[in-house]
Amino acid sequence: MKNTTMEYDSMNLGNFLTEDSIFLTLEQVNLAADMSQTLATHTRKQWQAYLNILARLGIIEWLRQRAPELSIEKDSTQLSNSSIHQLNVGNFRLNLIVTDSSQNSEVCVPRVILENSQPQSSFYVLIEVIEDVPVLEDAEEQVNVSVLGYLTQAQLNQQNPIILDDELALFSTEWFEFKPDNLLLYLRCFEPEAVSSQQRLSQAIKPALNVGHWLKNQLGQIAEELSWTLLPPLSYSSAFRDLRSPMELFTDAVTELRNQAQLVIPLEARTAYRDLVWGEIAMRLYVTTWQINTNINSPEWTLLLLLTSQPSSSLPVGTQLTVRDELQVLEEPVLTNPTQDYIYAQVIGAYNEQFFVTIHFPNGTAITLPPFTFIG
Repeated sequence: MKNTTMEYDSMNLGNFLTEDSIFLTLEQVNLAADMSQTLATHTRKQWQAYLNILARLGIIEWLRQRAPELSIEKDSTQLSNSSIHQLNVGNFRLNLIVTDSSQNSEVCVPRVILENSQPQSSFYVLIEVIEDVPVLEDAEEQVNVSVLGYLTQAQLNQQNPIILDDELALFSTEWFEFKPDNLLLYLRCFEPEAVSSQQRLSQAIKPALNVGHWLKNQLGQIAEELSWTLLPPLSYSSAFRDLRSPMELFTDAVTELRNQAQLVIPLEARTAYRDLVWGEIAMRLYVTTWQINTNINSPEWTLLLLLTSQPSSSLPVGTQLTVRDELQVLEEPVLTNPTQDYIYAQVIGAYNEQFFVTIHFPNGTAITLPPFTFIG
């Protein structure tokens, strides 16, 4: 079954003959072709199903050769359109993402993978499938399957896949770690809970946003690199116009919180915001900070987070804002009503203490931001 014609010379052949490459048998290729025609009637979908089945067969062979001690889901001939994208290995689920060239900078991903992923146990594995690879001169051409790299759920949470349509999203291949041996290490030596802990540790050691800079009318290097915008000092007067600035929209929300939740923000507080896009959701996160108890031996600071939608967009019901320190979850407000304009959380910490913020969505995906800290 062919969709494109590719030619390789002997110089390029070495790229495929690695320990992370598998040549499939003619029987396996024919099985994939037959199954793809059973699963789909449209030519384009048949081709994609064919590639996914080849990728699944290839990674099963790769795991059997590289890690025979692992418990691999049996290769069933009764695959569905959903199961061709996934493979269960022990307590982990591998979501298979297929490309026909390791040189592609982007790859299409079925949205069903994102919707059905399990946060603690999911890996996204990038697999290259190349048809008609000449192994030896005058020999029959074969299908080569190469395991290129992987992406953990926590790493994906820090990215913004582009939603192409109801079925497909777009990943950048730069997100993946091109170290298949590390994936084998995870599968051999860790349980899902341990991988989750490792991911949280990797988040904890990332450079933090020092919001103490904001009180000096400075964003700081990391905030600048991540496209945060520092707002002027808070003012409770707001002009009522159809198109209002981010500052005016924030002021309206703060005024409402002051009236309804008795929230008090001093005028010396400073706020910065960042626009985020996750699929079709366009959000804006406001972060406000100020010092408290500055006259005691252990001064403290506070972090106020307000998550809202960008103009002409809306947050889906079920959106959750989670704030935690290094030990526990501190706040986790959830949007429960479609008429709500925002959700907010406030935490207090000692100087140098870090807070970790994650935005969770109803479909199970999430965005994790770099930690916030206050260094005066």
